[in-house]
Amino acid sequence: MGKQKISIVVCAFNELKYSIETLNSLIDNTKNNNDFTYTFFLYDDCSTDNTKEYIKSHFKQVFYHRENKNKGFNNLCNVAYKLNTDSDYLLILNNDLKFSNDWSNHILYEMIKENALSAGPITNAPGHQPRQDVRNFIKSY
Repeated sequence: MGKQKISIVVCAFNELKYSIETLNSLIDNTKNNNDFTYTFFLYDDCSTDNTKEYIKSHFKQVFYHRENKNKGFNNLCNVAYKLNTDSDYLLILNNDLKFSNDWSNHILYEMIKENALSAGPITNAPGHQPRQDVRNFIKSY
């Protein structure tokens, strides 16, 4: 397996505080290695707070994309698919997440081992109540 290109897209609409926390956690806990190289994006669904200015001035390693019209999360997902066709893997995330160390490697290695085309969350039920332990599914986590 050669070095694979991973695009990580954080989708946001306002809530700059959450975007800042998510991007800091993402950057701190997602590192290039011999197998993967990561590129970070923030896709903005026409935020009316200071998202654009703040992200562009404080997160130089994050590519910023802003839609012309607010169309919702699903539209941002579709835009991410269209704009990241040169990636080996595309991770689309909300802007209210925190990450554990090496989180993405655990998921990507498991996907490669299982020849999986997609992966999604398994730990939250409606209301964000933990229902499953990810360690039951990814043994190295």
